Amino acid sequence: MTRQTLDLTGLWRCQPDPFDEGEEEGYWRAGCDVRQWRETTVPGSFELCAPGMESYEGTVWYRRA
Repeated sequence: MTRQTLDLTGLWRCQPDPFDEGEEEGYWRAGCDVRQWRETTVPGSFELCAPGMESYEGTVWYRRA
């Protein structure tokens, strides 16, 4: 049996969601405007996505850039 893999390497946009409003705001929708989200490279460090939030424990949304 061959294991399937999915390469997630590359440029992504990310948005921390400390108030859990992403689902209601439609962050999951294809048409969601993510232009204001920070760009980060995967694999990479969360700190690049959310400077100043090193101890953050919560949801972060990622979208391909």
